[in-house]
Amino acid sequence: MTLRSTTISLCLLLAVVLTGCASQQAQSGRICFYSTRDGNGEIYIMAPDGSSAQNLTNDAGEDELPSWSPDGKSIAFDSDRAGNQDIYVVDAQGGEARAVVQGPGDEWGAVWAPGGERIAFMRHVGANVDLFVVNEDGSGLTQITDSAEVDAWPAWSPDGMRIAYESDGQVFITDADGGVARQLTHASDGDYNVFPVWSPDGSRILFRSMRDGNWDLFVMNPDGSDQVNLTANAAEDIAGVWSRDGAQIVFASDRGGNLDVYVMNADGTAVTPLTSDPADDGMPSYSPDGKRIVFVSGRGGDPDILVMNADGHDQQNLTDNEADDYSPVWR
Repeated sequence: MTLRSTTISLCLLLAVVLTGCASQQAQSGRICFYSTRDGNGEIYIMAPDGSSAQNLTNDAGEDELPSWSPDGKSIAFDSDRAGNQDIYVVDAQGGEARAVVQGPGDEWGAVWAPGGERIAFMRHVGANVDLFVVNEDGSGLTQITDSAEVDAWPAWSPDGMRIAYESDGQVFITDADGGVARQLTHASDGDYNVFPVWSPDGSRILFRSMRDGNWDLFVMNPDGSDQVNLTANAAEDIAGVWSRDGAQIVFASDRGGNLDVYVMNADGTAVTPLTSDPADDGMPSYSPDGKRIVFVSGRGGDPDILVMNADGHDQQNLTDNEADDYSPVWR
């Protein structure tokens, strides 16, 4: 197994175990997701009620990790269709996918800048994994990290000026054009401080930490100060995502015996379970208007994509089939 596949498998394991319409007017936007329903991994798009599912990539290669452009017109993803894992972009209405970055090595984990003009991603060459930024048309390739460690999972600040990421199990931050990286967490804080996620206003960074012996969700200021454990219990609390207004955080936790989806205030108060199924539920994220939550569940025997109201009511399976469906992103 390659370092890249090991990293992705760990991310999915931790997130899931595991990165449109009641009427079309009532539930706006579309959901892109990964599915094996055609025999291999492809990127699909569907309406928020599960209708009008469309295979956007339709290639013999493995296409995965979809990421919406901010304007909702394009989807970036990675694919091994040319041999190595490379970054591609496809129109959200369909059409031929175009390569943005190809080799050397493997590239994956594309994340759009808030303005939509650039894409950050990981590149694995030899023993190194570093972060790069490229213009949406493939020009202006820039390496922004260069360390002997694995630099992974870039997260743009809301103003597009900085990128938070993890390196050797710690959270760092650097300018979006590169420069001197600043370490925000340290080994004295615990062996693993990973998966940084910016708050919508850029004032806080959410991350996952093992410093207390299990996975908890922490927040801190962008300079690394004021680190606070929001979940502080013996359970595994993972996959935290900010609400659109930054007032709440939805996440997955096994505090009830298996993984379920929970929500809490941004200060860690008012923790509330949203799902309570014997199967694992995870990978939650909000609809564009913040009124619904899409998530992945194993309650059908294989990973399916479900939606529910932000208070946990009206849970509906959108992809009730025998394929694996996950990595949903609502735009």
